[in-house]
Amino acid sequence: MKMASDSSVMSVDSLEITGGHYKFAAVDSGNYIVKAILLSGSVNYGKYLPTYYGETLHWRFSTMATVPFTAAQYYNIHLLAAVSNLTGADNINGQVTDSTGNAIAGIPVVLVYKYQYQPVQVAYTDANGNYAFNGLQMDTYTLWVEIPGKRCEFVDITLTPDSAVRKSVRYDFVINGNRIKATNATTGVASVKTKEV
Repeated sequence: MKMASDSSVMSVDSLEITGGHYKFAAVDSGNYIVKAILLSGSVNYGKYLPTYYGETLHWRFSTMATVPFTAAQYYNIHLLAAVSNLTGADNINGQVTDSTGNAIAGIPVVLVYKYQYQPVQVAYTDANGNYAFNGLQMDTYTLWVEIPGKRCEFVDITLTPDSAVRKSVRYDFVINGNRIKATNATTGVASVKTKEV
């Protein structure tokens, strides 16, 4: 993805690789965001999360790959591991829609532990725009929709004993132009805060 001077992002190229190495040829000068994603058929799918160069889950925090460069340059990406043993009783779910209320499928929703910024999982919206994170323990999480080039509200959710009784916290996101707004907080959580990134 190429980053423009106005911070907009344009998809330039993608490729499917085997063996863990990638190479883009004949790349124009500029600043690029590079992201690695395991395909759903991969043996490690679900164990590792979509990760940007710079070992981050959010495009605005990624390290730019700048072309041209003066010497041989490698942009290695080390995929961040997901939490594989979720054993709690709570879940966070919701829906992603456009500004007219139409559901959007295939959108990544990211969940991390707030204070350590440790990745938990990435869920993709289904055909109805729904996502879910199940088996969560009482803790404080940060949740967002990840679309390069769009500014999103990050939602901090603290699951409390009250929310454990409810078993479910719902948060919806609406994509409107280059912004993603969080809506519809469920009661029963100690705190829900949003910040746009």
